[in-house]
Amino acid sequence: MRCCRRLYDNDPQWAEDICVRLANHHDPNVRGNAILGFGHIARIHRSLNARVKPLLERALCDEDSYVRGHANDATDDVEHFLKWKLRSTV
Repeated sequence: MRCCRRLYDNDPQWAEDICVRLANHHDPNVRGNAILGFGHIARIHRSLNARVKPLLERALCDEDSYVRGHANDATDDVEHFLKWKLRSTV
């Protein structure tokens, strides 16, 4: 298996698995980039496993603003392309 893949690779599960693993990383830059990856996967492949939903919801409240910002961006994509409901509209 190649260690590097393009964003548009035909194996979104590979990318999702990596992002899931890194979504809990201690470094906020790594954590934020992993969360942002979920948005890219949703936009490009139009699918994500339901296991991602709690990770995104938790990231929206992360202590680090970098993570929260990427979580907001990813949530926009997930809500638009997958029609998931992650935030209250109140």
